[in-house]
Amino acid sequence: MAGGVGGLCLASPGVAGAEPDDAGSDGPAGLAVSVGGGVEGFAGAQMRDSGGVAGSWDVRAEAGTRSYIGFEAGYVGTVSSMATSDPTDDATLVSNGLEILVRANFITPRPVTPFVFVGAGWRRYDVTGTSAMGANVKDHDDLVQLPVGLGAAYRFGRYVVDARLTFRMTSAEDLVLTTTALGEVVAPMNTWGVGLHLGRDL
Repeated sequence: MAGGVGGLCLASPGVAGAEPDDAGSDGPAGLAVSVGGGVEGFAGAQMRDSGGVAGSWDVRAEAGTRSYIGFEAGYVGTVSSMATSDPTDDATLVSNGLEILVRANFITPRPVTPFVFVGAGWRRYDVTGTSAMGANVKDHDDLVQLPVGLGAAYRFGRYVVDARLTFRMTSAEDLVLTTTALGEVVAPMNTWGVGLHLGRDL
C-alpha cells in the first residue's frame, strides 16, 4: 500500500543519552535514504477482481529525520497478476510512480518513534504480457494519488527500521470500466499497502 503499495523510512528523532554515532545526520536538518518492500492491493471490489495482491518496493530520500516535521520523496513500484478475457493468459499489471510526503514524528524518550504522513504522487500502470484485455480494459493508465498513512520507526545507531500502513486515494483513473445498473463506470483504483523499510543517515 503502497507504500506500498505501496511507503518512506524516516529516521526517528534523537533522544537524550544517545550513542555518539546516533547523531550522524547533523541534527534536526538530518538527511537519510531508505529502501523497502511489502505488499499492495486494491481497496475496491472491481479492481480486486481484475488485479491480484501486488509485491511492492520503494526507494526514498528524506529530510528532517530528527525533527517533529520531516519530508520524503520516493519512487514506488509494484507488480501483480492481471485477469483477462483469456483464462490461459499470463497478463501482468506493473506500476511505477513518484510521490512526496510530509511526515509528523511523535517524539518520545525511546528509540521507537510513531509517525503519520500525507502527500501527493503520480502513478503509471501498464498491462503487459497479453493481447486479450477486452474492450473494457486499457493497456496503460496515468493517475494522481494522495497517500496517507501511519507507522513506527526504530533507530539503532545510524540505521532505522520502519513499518507502515499506507492508503492511496486516486483520481483521473480509467484503466478498467465496469458495468453497473447505471451503465459503464470507471473502476476506482484506491489502494492499501503494508511495507517494511531500512534506512541510513547520510
